[in-house]
Amino acid sequence: MDVATIIATIAGVIKAAVDLGPTIIKLEQDAEPFALAIYNNLFKGQTITQADLDKLEAAIAALSDQLQVALPPDDGTTTS
Repeated sequence: MDVATIIATIAGVIKAAVDLGPTIIKLEQDAEPFALAIYNNLFKGQTITQADLDKLEAAIAALSDQLQVALPPDDGTTTS
């Protein structure tokens, strides 16, 4: 796997997070696989394999599907 592919994948994750804002990561567990892959590669020098990238892409797709589920209709009330 080449560096450009790894960088493009990480950039895609970051762009998705920025584009979707706070709704994309509501729980720490949602961000954990992405953070772990980045940490292991950048700080521990572990190579990101194609299998790792495939898992990250599957996690991105699953999270995207979850975020696209229709919200219940707005009843006009707000919560603080």
